[in-house]
Formats: sequence, C-alpha cells, structure tokens
Amino acid sequence: MKILLLDVYPNKPYRISKDQNGSYGTANNYGYGKSLVSRLLRSFVKKSIDFPPLYIVQTAGELTNAGHSVSYEKNLNLNEKYDLYIMPSSIVCHETEIEIIQTLIKNHKDVIVVGPFATTYPEPYLKAGAKVIKGEPEMFFHKFDKDIEYISFIAAVGVNSILFHSELVFP
Repeated sequence: MKILLLDVYPNKPYRISKDQNGSYGTANNYGYGKSLVSRLLRSFVKKSIDFPPLYIVQTAGELTNAGHSVSYEKNLNLNEKYDLYIMPSSIVCHETEIEIIQTLIKNHKDVIVVGPFATTYPEPYLKAGAKVIKGEPEMFFHKFDKDIEYISFIAAVGVNSILFHSELVFP
C-alpha cells in the first residue's frame, strides 16, 4: 500500500511541536510583543528545532518493514495519489488537522488519525470523517500486512470508527 504520513501544522510565526507535553503538543511563542529579542527568539527556535512526533516515526518504520511504501509530508498535495493517509493528532494543531481531514474526505480519501490527543478526544476527528486508532499506533501497525479494504471493514464493525488494539491478533 502507498501510505502518506501527513503531519500538518497551522501557519504561525513560532514553533509548534506535537511531540512535547506527552505528545499532546506545545506552541512556543516567546512573547507576543514586537520586540527584536522576542521576534529573533521565535524565528530561531522555529527554524532550528523541527522534528515529527516520535510515534509517527516508529509507525513509519513498522509500515516500511511490513512492505508498504511510506512517505512523510507536512503539506497536503492532492495531486499525489496515496491509498491511505495517516495523521498524527495534537491539541495545538487539531483545528488545522480537522480542516485537512475534511478536504481529504471530500476527495474520497481514507484517513486514519493517531496519537494521544485523538485517543483522548476522538469525536472531532470522527465527525470530520476520519478513523481513529486509540492507543499506540506503532503497535497497531506492527507487521501490518493488510490492505485498504481491511481498514474499511474494521471501521465498519468498530465502535464509532475507532479501531481498538483488542481487535488485533498477536502471535
């Protein structure tokens, strides 16, 4: 399967990290003023510290090891064709994530949302049309040899399109 890990962020002048604060995310806005020091600090931190949520990196490894073609992007390009879109969730970016999910669903794309925030608060993602994996996504995708029909089937029989680890069979 061709899978895109889509890690979207709002356009802000300061750093946002989804991997901080227990993977709920933080926004580092060093002062709302227009002072030179606060603007330099915001810009320096935004440009020098940038990494994806570690659980999405582990998920990429699990999917790659299972034989899937996996890409990571921060921006949506609907001209690229993928079988599945997986998005990490966060408190600090959930509005942007919901907007992108709605765009993907309108374009008939399959979207799965992962991460602690979606596990805790899945409702807005479900309402937007995504499927939510509760718990650790790397465990769900460990040795994931399924196709897109499997995702649709599990979501259809799951509770409100939430995929639970208990539905998996481990060796």
